[in-house]
Amino acid sequence: MIRRASKHLDVPMGRRLDWRSAATARLRAIGDDDGAPPTTIAVMADTDALTVRFTCRATRLNARMLNDGDPLYLEDVVEVFLWPGNEPAVYLEYEVSPLGRDLCLLCCQRDGRITRSRPWGTSTAEKPACTVTVQGGPQKPLAAIRSWNAELRIPFAALAGVTAAPTPGTQWRLNCYRIDHADGTPRHLAWAPPPMIDFHHLDSFGTICFVGRA
Repeated sequence: MIRRASKHLDVPMGRRLDWRSAATARLRAIGDDDGAPPTTIAVMADTDALTVRFTCRATRLNARMLNDGDPLYLEDVVEVFLWPGNEPAVYLEYEVSPLGRDLCLLCCQRDGRITRSRPWGTSTAEKPACTVTVQGGPQKPLAAIRSWNAELRIPFAALAGVTAAPTPGTQWRLNCYRIDHADGTPRHLAWAPPPMIDFHHLDSFGTICFVGRA
């Protein structure tokens, strides 16, 4: 069993997503940053996937990259890191921009060293997917807006080579991040903030426990 971290969410798990019962949390700035934009997450699971919904207050879409697989972390982005808790640590990193582009990486970390690769499969059931909506302006590079939302769906099949799909009572590790460039300076937020700007700081990841009937 995974040691309970300082951050914990009980994630409802059922045959269908019902956002009325989702686990919710607010992202906090990494470090001392009173100007970090309000950002919340809602987390749910069905029998096939974990889904995280981000709600991001913003004034502008500071994103220009238009291709999946681009280094989205250099612009406005939200990110989910999902780790079943295995050792050596093998975990999924999934990034989504406000323009609806995504980047998926399978990471392996051991003795402080990290390798990253882009997973692929012949089945769409194995591929993470996203839906992005923008409020208060167009979904275009550098557009003035009011907010944007992103729904990131990570199939458990994406980690089939690492672990079995979770069932009620299973505990995994999770962290959720946002990078925002509203004033030209990147601001970093996290559900479970690490002591420094290091999204791969596994000891800082929170715990999620799947609850309900699968």
